[in-house]
Amino acid sequence: MFNLEFERWQDTEFGYRLRKLGVIRFFDFRAWVLHYKQEFSDKEKIIKHFYKEGKYAAKLLKYHPLFSVKLRTGFFPFFPLWKILYKHQLNSSKGAYIKGFLDEYFSKVK
Repeated sequence: MFNLEFERWQDTEFGYRLRKLGVIRFFDFRAWVLHYKQEFSDKEKIIKHFYKEGKYAAKLLKYHPLFSVKLRTGFFPFFPLWKILYKHQLNSSKGAYIKGFLDEYFSKVK
């Protein structure tokens, strides 16, 4: 079911594969959805968390190079500026997300 190569974005990746197969989605706004959100007290853990978020967002985009994935992951047409921006924000969650994204996106495909 879920692609085990993903530690993050598994549900989104699964949804894109289902859509590709022609599965129709139905929404029931009465349905309950619970997401476990881990609390972080250590800044280093926060940085690692967002780095992985960015890394797997890029992996999702590699698997499904669609405009909707670009929007969902924050990959916008002006992304080359990220190389400049993240150098100044490495100690922030946003900088870690961007660095993880860029590291994965520009890595060689296995």
